[in-house]
Amino acid sequence: MPEGVTEHRNLRIGGDNFDSLRLLRATCAGKMRVIYIDPPYNTGNKDWVDNDKFVGANDRWRHSQWLAFLYQRLTLARELLTGDGVIRVSINNENRDRLGLLMNEVFPGRRPGTITWRTRQGSNADQSCFLSVDHEHVLVYGNPGFNFNGFTI
Repeated sequence: MPEGVTEHRNLRIGGDNFDSLRLLRATCAGKMRVIYIDPPYNTGNKDWVDNDKFVGANDRWRHSQWLAFLYQRLTLARELLTGDGVIRVSINNENRDRLGLLMNEVFPGRRPGTITWRTRQGSNADQSCFLSVDHEHVLVYGNPGFNFNGFTI
């Protein structure tokens, strides 16, 4: 390794994030600088490959069940972050506010911002109003030592 270059070891785990986070807690507590979670979007879609059927689309309590489901994962993830660590969680527009409230509870005062990204290229004919319907969000929460030194174009 050349002088002045730091070796970085990265790890990517595929599978149920609750099981993965529980196992990682045993060996990686306080050692992860970045965590990205792409949770089910609480749609009630039974055909989704990553099992979005733990609540029904018409279930009166689906939002409460979904938030409890995520709360377990977020509290585990919080334990894994370094002092300057950051967690990013993807979410659709419909559930952004609910997830934001939960994230504010689990990571109080640690939200530097939200990344909004365009999910598809559509024409004006595809949209029935002037509001953008072709985007999703990534909620970003950082520990006290987190500092974003980048910029957007």
